[in-house]
Amino acid sequence: MVIAKRFYLLVAVSFVLAVTGCGGGGSSSSSPAATAAILDTDGDGTGNNTDTDDDGDGVLDTADAFPLITLGGLTDTDGDGRPNDCDAACQTAGMTADTDDDGDGVLDTADAFPLITLGGLTDTDGDGRPNDCDAACQTAGMTADTDDDGDGVLDTADAFPLITLGGLTDTDGDGRPNVCDAACQAAGMTADTPSSAALQLPTSLVILKTEGE
Repeated sequence: MVIAKRFYLLVAVSFVLAVTGCGGGGSSSSSPAATAAILDTDGDGTGNNTDTDDDGDGVLDTADAFPLITLGGLTDTDGDGRPNDCDAACQTAGMTADTDDDGDGVLDTADAFPLITLGGLTDTDGDGRPNDCDAACQTAGMTADTDDDGDGVLDTADAFPLITLGGLTDTDGDGRPNVCDAACQAAGMTADTPSSAALQLPTSLVILKTEGE
């Protein structure tokens, strides 16, 4: 009888270990893998462990800033899972607004075209306006930058249209600094040289002689 009782006790303990997963070879319904398989955030019948878009908002988890929070119809221009604008309800859900709606690396606050990505076009001064804008660029809704280096001197008058003055003094506004130190030269610029026009006296100071004087 003692042997029989020990046998039944052993069987009972083995069963409990198998069900709870406490045993080394037991399976557990509460293990991470099992939990992931059961969890189905978007209710599409595919567990999060195999679903590539857990929240079902059309943005793959690998690119989604909030993979478990659906956009719920909010606009997301660059498809990064972060909405362009995020109201109170959006914030309560756990999201925040995108600071670069078109995802071109230029923050919306500095982007001339915050909803149109540069798409690889060169933008020297990082203002969201491309240096050159071909037909496709124009069709997208952009225009070319007229001051590529953003130093306040238009490209058509700038001696160095792709090198910003960076605060250096440029009296005549030709994009060439009055003085050019080592750093300025290393950037690719040279100092401005006085022109004959700059050496002329203002007309108001020229005294004209009249006949008889």
